[in-house]
This record gives sequence, C-alpha cells and structure tokens, in this order.
Amino acid sequence: MKLSLQLFILFMFLASIANAQVYSIMQDLEEEEKKSIEAIALYPEEERNAILEASTHPEILIRMQNIRRKTEDQFQDVIALLSREDQQKMYSLSRYPELLSEMCESGKKKGKKEIQELTENYPEEVQKDAGYLNRKYFDRLEDINALYQNSQSAFEDLLEPYSEKLHLAYLRLLKLPEVVSILTENMGLTVLLGDAYSKNPQLLKEELDSLNVVVAEQKAKELKEWKQYLEENPEAMEEFEQASQEFAIEQGYSETIYDDNYYARRYTPGIYVYPYWQAYPYWFGWPWWYAYECWYPYPWWYHWGYYYGPGNVLVFVGLPS
Repeated sequence: MKLSLQLFILFMFLASIANAQVYSIMQDLEEEEKKSIEAIALYPEEERNAILEASTHPEILIRMQNIRRKTEDQFQDVIALLSREDQQKMYSLSRYPELLSEMCESGKKKGKKEIQELTENYPEEVQKDAGYLNRKYFDRLEDINALYQNSQSAFEDLLEPYSEKLHLAYLRLLKLPEVVSILTENMGLTVLLGDAYSKNPQLLKEELDSLNVVVAEQKAKELKEWKQYLEENPEAMEEFEQASQEFAIEQGYSETIYDDNYYARRYTPGIYVYPYWQAYPYWFGWPWWYAYECWYPYPWWYHWGYYYGPGNVLVFVGLPS
C-alpha cells in the first residue's frame, strides 16, 4: 500500500484505542487481549454467556487443543497426496459432518441417485463436491469421518465430569472455532474472565453489554470515516481495489463464485443461505495453505470489507480484516 493509505489506517487504529472506554475487566489486560475482549463483546448475548461459562474451566480448552492437534495432523495425512483442488473439496465437505456421516454409514460408496437424495437440501457446491469425492475417494471419506467421530467422542468424554450447563456452553462454542481459538491463545485473558465471572457474574455481563454498544458504535464510526476517505481519494480507492484483487489471486479465490447472482440462488429452510457461514470443523482446522487463521471459507472481498454491487459499485460492509 502507498504511504497515504497506510497513514490513514494507522490514524484510525490509534483513534480507536484512544476513544475506547475503559472497563474494569479491561484494566489488567495487555493491548492484544483488549482487542480479543472487544471481539468477544461483539457476539450476541447467548454466545457471550457461553464464553463466560467456558472460561471458568480453561483446562478444558487445553485438552480440546490437544485433541485438535492430533486430529488435524491425521486429517492432513489422509489428504496429503491429493491435488490442492481435491484437498479443498475435502476441507469443504468436512464442514458438513452430518452429511459425511450419512455418506459413510453403510460402509460402501453411494450411487449417484443416493448422493443426490442425501445432498438435495445442501448448497450446489456441496452437492458437486460430495458426488465427486464419493466416486473417487470414498475410502478417504471413511477415514475422515472416523477421525471426526473419534474426536467428538473424546470431547464428550472430556466433558462428562462437568455440569450440564458447562457441557452445553462448550457444545455451543465448538460451533464457533474462532472463539475457541481466541480463548486458547489468550489463556491469561480467559483465566481473568473466568475469575471475574465466578466472583460477580452479573457485573461482568453488564460490562460486556456496555462494551458491546461502545465497540459497535466505534466500528460504525471508523467504517464511515474509512468509506469517506476512499470516496474522497480516488487514487487510494484504486490502490485498495488493486490490492484486494492481488490478494484474491494469491489465495486462489475464484472471481465468479461470488457474483451478484450468488445471493439470489435458491433458499431452502433449514440450510445456510450463504455456504461460507458454515465453519471448518475445529478438529480439522482451516486449509493449511492459508497464511493466517481462517475458519470460514469467506469470499475474498470479506477480508477487505466490501463487495461489488449492481453497476460494479463498491458496497462497504466493514473495515479490512
């Protein structure tokens, strides 16, 4: 990026720190931990409550991480000899463990009609991947399904001695692997959260409620300033778009998958409208070729905070990640 764009991003970052309201839970945190608590605060109340409950037993997170490391290594061994394209299909299908289990339950590959019936309520991309992998790599699908089921069993065994409330909290968090990552990688923060929650749960909930409002307002203000800056500086806008396109090419994103018609495609109640909302399973991790943590197969423009609307006009949805 050119200097002008870099300076503006730095200015916005410093301004967000300067304007942030200080809460008691924030006072003992390092700057990186403050960013993590702000990320947690932006989650809906039910998710925040699950995070607080989970933080009272951080030892579970360590054991979960141990299960994941072992399973992730085994998963990568299973797909190691496949082409990058076929590995991506494996990662994509792994996001639907119930479907994977149904495909493997009989111990033999399904016929074309059976796969069509199993996948009829799934996104079109998943239907294609499932049919292809069933035909070509059924034995590997069985291995991956076994890995997932074994990890789930180990997780359930891990939670058995604990209360039902804690059990439910961790089951909810397992669907949010990015949150598990935040809590595991910031264990000091997690311990502080658990301690504060144990001592005064209502006060901590109220602080996070307040922080949710403050951070949301601050991010909205930053987004407005960011959008205005780009609109008033065509050169910076052009540079920004070019950089995002280069990112898409480097990371192997398709230019056609996420076109305008992507949002108009069929919607079936009970499944995701946008397939990329379904996370990669915590036990397998994200595709190894990404240079950063990426639990969701977001379209390339998500990372850059915009997409192209009708007439090729930029629609801003957030700040660059």
